[in-house]
Amino acid sequence: MDYVEAVEQKIKGVSEIYGPAVGRVFKKYEVAELYCDSEKEWSRWDDLPIRMYFDNILTSVSWTNYNELRVRNDQSNPEWLNHDPGMKVRWVESGVDKIEIFINKKLDSVHLGRGQMSMEGRNIEIWTRLLLVFNNGCLEIYNKLDENGYETHDRMPIGEFIKCT
Repeated sequence: MDYVEAVEQKIKGVSEIYGPAVGRVFKKYEVAELYCDSEKEWSRWDDLPIRMYFDNILTSVSWTNYNELRVRNDQSNPEWLNHDPGMKVRWVESGVDKIEIFINKKLDSVHLGRGQMSMEGRNIEIWTRLLLVFNNGCLEIYNKLDENGYETHDRMPIGEFIKCT
């Protein structure tokens, strides 16, 4: 599924991609690093998907713009990355401490959560939180203004959530 904005499309995509991973053990993950020529070093780049491996199942998640979600079951990059052939990207295991506590834990369910946004004093319905529930807590992959953000919770966080799997 390429980037989608509608909540119905997000639920469908999350269900299709994460459904087979429910009940499986989270084995490892990969995040992207970008090489910066001016600084001559690699740094984590959360604009690209996080790749998560559950036994023999791969999932890939990334957020962009205000509320567009992309979930896939392959190692493809978003199309926009192909427009800059000079970018050097590599994929590394680890790098996000908040995710490490979920390695070797079983995925119990996945939920789509409503974020908070207002414009001109009005609340806007925006679904920008993906919650992966494990037996030791929850991993939230949320839209951090055009990139992935990560947060952990001991239990289901407060908010409105739709169970996808």
